[in-house]
Amino acid sequence: MTKKPAVINFINVLLSLIIVVLILAIICLLWIISPMKVSGNSMQNTLQDNDIIWVQKTGYSLQKGDVIVFKRPGADKPPVKRIIATQGDTVQFDMIGGYKVNGEYIDEDYLSFDFAQLYDEYYFTGTHQDTTISALLMTTGVIVGENQLFVLGDNRGVSLDSHSYGCIETDWIIGKVVNK
Repeated sequence: MTKKPAVINFINVLLSLIIVVLILAIICLLWIISPMKVSGNSMQNTLQDNDIIWVQKTGYSLQKGDVIVFKRPGADKPPVKRIIATQGDTVQFDMIGGYKVNGEYIDEDYLSFDFAQLYDEYYFTGTHQDTTISALLMTTGVIVGENQLFVLGDNRGVSLDSHSYGCIETDWIIGKVVNK
């Protein structure tokens, strides 16, 4: 019996190691964290069109202010939005100060727009608006249901979000954006 040279043994071990690392990388990219390309301007200035973001798909916790990616029925691409309110919260809107959650205005230092220009009549009457949602937001408020979230884009003037179609279901969530 002849022995394999040490170089061949080293190459076999190295190739085995590379294969294991590649398999682990594929598993991570498919089920744990993966890159995604932002499509659209609804999250400007936080995220720009065509930015690459990393989305954590498992093992995350969600809270107000987090940015998420989700599958919404009827959407061409998964939307990227910010969580404004969670289960049990009441969301209202007024033209003076913007959005309130549970009666308190939310601090949105990530927004960069002229408030008066953004929230015009069209904001709640555009073609994509659910008039029931709009009426509730402007009066008694929308109560976020069980296993739901109220989400908004940071670029409110162009964002199709919960002010348009209501709360999203938590089981629609693909993951949490971990880089901004």
